[in-house]
Amino acid sequence: MHLPRLLVFDTSVLMHDSRSLVSCDTDDILITDVVLNELDNNKNGFGEQNRNARAASRYLDLLSSKLDIAAFDDGVPLALTGQKQAKGRFYLESETVAQSLRAQLAEMPNNDHRIIALAEYYKMHMEGRWSDVLVISNDVNFRIAARRRGLMAEQYVSDHHESDDEVISPNVHEQHGDFWEKLPDLTSFKKGAETFYTFKKLIRGWDLHDLVRVVDGDSVLSMTVEERGNRSMVLRVLRDHSSVRNAVWGITARNEAQNFGLNLLMDPSIHVVYLIGKAGSGKTLLTLAAGLTQTFDLKLYNEIIMTRLTVPVGEDIGFLPGNEREKMEPWMGALYDNLEVLTKADESGGDWGKKATFDLVTSKISIKALNFMRGRTLIEKFLIIDEAQNLTPKQMKTI
Repeated sequence: MHLPRLLVFDTSVLMHDSRSLVSCDTDDILITDVVLNELDNNKNGFGEQNRNARAASRYLDLLSSKLDIAAFDDGVPLALTGQKQAKGRFYLESETVAQSLRAQLAEMPNNDHRIIALAEYYKMHMEGRWSDVLVISNDVNFRIAARRRGLMAEQYVSDHHESDDEVISPNVHEQHGDFWEKLPDLTSFKKGAETFYTFKKLIRGWDLHDLVRVVDGDSVLSMTVEERGNRSMVLRVLRDHSSVRNAVWGITARNEAQNFGLNLLMDPSIHVVYLIGKAGSGKTLLTLAAGLTQTFDLKLYNEIIMTRLTVPVGEDIGFLPGNEREKMEPWMGALYDNLEVLTKADESGGDWGKKATFDLVTSKISIKALNFMRGRTLIEKFLIIDEAQNLTPKQMKTI
């Protein structure tokens, strides 16, 4: 018979993710009195960790209410929280264990060592109930101390977020000149100034709006996956934004990646575009140029909203005076740097012409704090989230 493991949770896990109690499919979970006391000491406040402490306490209250005092050591199913996939059981530190370790726990220097001592006790008295006892903590020194005492210790990774390279497709598929010969029922057609190719074949791994490069000698044809049906696909030849004729608010693409980015940004049927690149690769400049063109020239949107997380590089300089826009302006240096490039008027206009153009453009740009974006309904707005990598998963879900 397959025995479950007993996971002894540290307080840092519950304060990091209140749903960690129901994230284990098959393992049992033990919560000690030390963890309960630390949760109680940290439940007051408005921070994310304080909210997680309160939420975890509510889960514990629900589970403990199901404990049968007569059969306390049998625990209760974690599925009682409503998470049917949780197959393990929930245990609280029993009074029997607390009494037998009272003298030993009193000599422990801190709470971490008390949790480790309890985990050692359960490991010595598994008696065929568990296959092993594992300490779970996000505190690296806690894990080191547990391993030094012969216990297995791991970091809580149920909500681990992969890096961009692990989860984001490169979106680029390179083909060679004989690519066209392999496509059945290939036809081409024009819609306005744009050229499309359709064929009766589904190519695995090609997702909507991916970039397709067909290399034939020195020539390169860049296309995007415009449609992906049940048995057919449509490719659209990208507009060449490296040409001055197709400049976006005076900006031309300097490489293929920028050209692909501008094609995505200028397509109103694509509602979310993410740009990833090194500093100085033109992400904010291209996005602002596309937003200004579609707001002023094409009239697709009536306003550009720009926001970013206010994360200081060094020490915080304290509270800033003024209204919301004035408080956000120190964080919007990248916006104004790029606007200077985009609003360069003809030198014949002089300083007055430059100032008038700048004022006209900024009148259509709203600077908003991310703190107050929850619950808003944005209609006909071009939303730019700058430095989005600084957002937490919860903030990104809010957006």
